[in-house]
Amino acid sequence: MLTLAAFVLLSGCAQPAPQAQNNNGPANNGPAIVCPQGIEVKISKIEFGPAETNFLTTDSIYPTVTSSVACDKLVTVSLSWRVTPRGLSSFAVEQSYNIPAGTTGYKDYNPQKNLDAGAYAFDFSYDGAVFKTIDITVSAPPQPPADNNSGNAGGTNSGLSEQPNAEKFSEYFTEISLGKLPLGVQVGPPLNFPQKTTVFTSVDQFCTDMLIKKTVPANTASSSIFDVDKNEYAVPKLGTFPMELKEGGSDGCEPLPVPKGNYEYKIYVDDVLVTVLPFEVQ
Repeated sequence: MLTLAAFVLLSGCAQPAPQAQNNNGPANNGPAIVCPQGIEVKISKIEFGPAETNFLTTDSIYPTVTSSVACDKLVTVSLSWRVTPRGLSSFAVEQSYNIPAGTTGYKDYNPQKNLDAGAYAFDFSYDGAVFKTIDITVSAPPQPPADNNSGNAGGTNSGLSEQPNAEKFSEYFTEISLGKLPLGVQVGPPLNFPQKTTVFTSVDQFCTDMLIKKTVPANTASSSIFDVDKNEYAVPKLGTFPMELKEGGSDGCEPLPVPKGNYEYKIYVDDVLVTVLPFEVQ
């Protein structure tokens, strides 16, 4: 399991509230407000922005904590998968701040703009106990029409060795693209997502990034690599993937399977070609 250790910061980016009462002192009217009862939380795309629950993979994600009193314990905000997609590791990213009276902004939880698409949960904890959970959805941004480097089988491209089946693609996928990670780096959120590319070198891992909208059954998906320069298959379609590919985001990386040259990476479902992804190895 991939887990990022929590890191504790003494103070966040704060907007203090005027005339806030002390956590341990009496209220002017009514019973004293204590933490975490006096805490309100939200998630935004900008610091101190309006509350949001739907984000794109390219959006910033900022939690905000507002307290009517000063809290004497840390408030921890943890981001994790709501349901971990098959093929990805579970994870938790945490930030912990002392909370004065007023509004405290937490740092961006998607600083690299590479969170995978899927369902996530923000847990807000005071003194180790969760007092609020906010569910959010992260989606891939809208994709342009298909071209030489696109994994969306949305149209005909005469530059390809063969044309993918757009109907079959749209049945199972929203997007498929190629990416890379340095050798020795394990794929996984929140930081080690493949960088999208169509050009690879000997120091890169060869990665695929899929946004799946309908589960692909086990033993139905397969792939091949076509050598454009030699007009032959460098890696023929030999067998099928033994596990199902569940709805959501899915990333996978492996050492480069081919030497220098120009290629097409092809993916099939039920022996039907669904995408053709040109790439180059330098």
